[in-house]
Amino acid sequence: MEHKTPTEARLRLKTTSKGGGDQTTSEEDTLPAVKEGDDWKLELTDVTQAITEMLDKRAALYSQVATGVRSGAFKDRISAMLALAGAQRGAGGKDN
Repeated sequence: MEHKTPTEARLRLKTTSKGGGDQTTSEEDTLPAVKEGDDWKLELTDVTQAITEMLDKRAALYSQVATGVRSGAFKDRISAMLALAGAQRGAGGKDN
């Protein structure tokens, strides 16, 4: 924990998740915390805003590819999936 003020700090949080098979993924983030009484609580306003923005971008990408599928822009399912994956990479999205 890195104290910024007596009532504000930054916590380093490491999460590990297990995916298919034996594959594990670790991520490390620094999150703000505020002191309330004797307890420290995470301040997740910025985190939830970032998640909401990412989901909005992802929904727009899905809609764009779905429109292409309906109009026959892709020759097969694989082409549509590759277009979606490429669009997500270009938008900074990632799937875990």
